[in-house]
This record gives sequence, C-alpha cells and structure tokens, in this order.
Amino acid sequence: MTFGVNAWCRLEDLTGRTSVDVIDELRGEQASMRTLRQFVKATLVDPKDASLDEVGDIIDDLGGPAIIRGMFSVTPAVQAAPEKELVPA
Repeated sequence: MTFGVNAWCRLEDLTGRTSVDVIDELRGEQASMRTLRQFVKATLVDPKDASLDEVGDIIDDLGGPAIIRGMFSVTPAVQAAPEKELVPA
C-alpha cells in the first residue's frame, strides 16, 4: 500500500469525495465497509487493477477490516501532542 498523491487522487476518484471526508469517516465509529475497501483499492501498489472483490479478499488476508481501521485510530498520545510536534519542520 502507498499513500502518495496518486493514491489520494484514486481514492477521491473512487469515492467521489475528498480524501479528508473519507479519512474522517474511517476514523469514526460508523465507517462503511465499502469505503474501507475503496481506500485499500486506492492505495494498492500491486495489483493496481484488482477488482473490488479481490481487494476484499486482500483485506481478509491481512486480518480483516479491524486491521485496516486500526490505521486510523488516534491514540491518546497523538491527541494530547501539540500540533507543532506532529508536523515536520
């Protein structure tokens, strides 16, 4: 998986939403499995042309949706850190 500019653009193309909206959804309690699958598809390096069903299989092979959603969890340490500490100088 990659998180470069092209991946973010693919995500917006797949969902018809801004990447910020998608990430906000995935961080929430009611994230759609379709959105999760679209996120993984957008960030796949290989195979880029995987079908949505194949992406679902990849998610299952990685350990299921909880593993992917865990990437969007905000830990208490991150919540408490001042913004300037999170942004590279």
